[in-house]
Amino acid sequence: MNDKLTILTCVLSLLFNSCAVDYDMEQSSINEAERLVINSFLTPSKPIRVDLYKLQKDQNNYSCVGVVGAHIILKENETTLYDDIYSDSIFTLNYFPVAGAAYSIEVSYEDLASAKATTNIPKAIRCTGEFTYGKYWDIRSFLIKLNDFIVPPDNRASLWITAYQETDDGETVQYNEIYINNVFIDKTNSYGGMGTVNDIAGSIYYESFLRIKNTNIHKMDELIFTPVKVCYFEEEFLLNQEKIKVKLITAGPEYDQYSKNLYEQKNRIIHEEDISSVFYQPCPVYCNIENGLGLFAGMNEIDYYFDYPVKTE
Repeated sequence: MNDKLTILTCVLSLLFNSCAVDYDMEQSSINEAERLVINSFLTPSKPIRVDLYKLQKDQNNYSCVGVVGAHIILKENETTLYDDIYSDSIFTLNYFPVAGAAYSIEVSYEDLASAKATTNIPKAIRCTGEFTYGKYWDIRSFLIKLNDFIVPPDNRASLWITAYQETDDGETVQYNEIYINNVFIDKTNSYGGMGTVNDIAGSIYYESFLRIKNTNIHKMDELIFTPVKVCYFEEEFLLNQEKIKVKLITAGPEYDQYSKNLYEQKNRIIHEEDISSVFYQPCPVYCNIENGLGLFAGMNEIDYYFDYPVKTE
């Protein structure tokens, strides 16, 4: 697996140039084999979709192109859901994955090695929620309380929490700062030293999401946080807010590790004026595809809605 992570890191470094330099680069010595790429997030709330590509090489350049006409075998537990040639690079099946079930996929294409993967759909972690506020215009007085968590037996998943502003026509904008004071939140995306939002939420915020590791889920009794939208563009102020949506993602081990690695990689992006660029090392992103690249992962999503405060004079 370490070799596969190293390969994936190199491929991502080539496909997505993360830093700029002002000198000529030597010719790449990477000689990676062409292989299949499988990407799919399975969740009970959406029909099955699998994106199929192949990593191909042209001299010393690599690219990903869609695969058409691959042989796909998809199983739920021991039941075969699909076994045939598919005529598109985006495989869709009008079938919703089942929580608690195991899924496997095998993809064959031309002379490339067959790529395989397995995953499980975790049963959802649930809770009760409450929304309180002071003035309708003072978002920093908003408090969302989640408690009475119900964690399924034999849970191996972690919990991710995100929050959104939502309009009456369904448009959503994600809150990009979540203030919370709780020792069980993973610190990967935390930032301190800000002004105290309120006495409960404190002065530490988490960028875009909260992550509670599997080992800490059973220790939680209550989460109280304030979601804040920091607007960088004028049009973001014009959102006609009707509700606040809080999404709980029960993240299976594959989805959890991939999402955490992806965040870490994106936050290692540097620029040519940054002197630390000479020490830059790309962050490996998790991959569970045997003989291939990508991710085949299970998750479970539940949305909680709270009415946005009514404007008063």
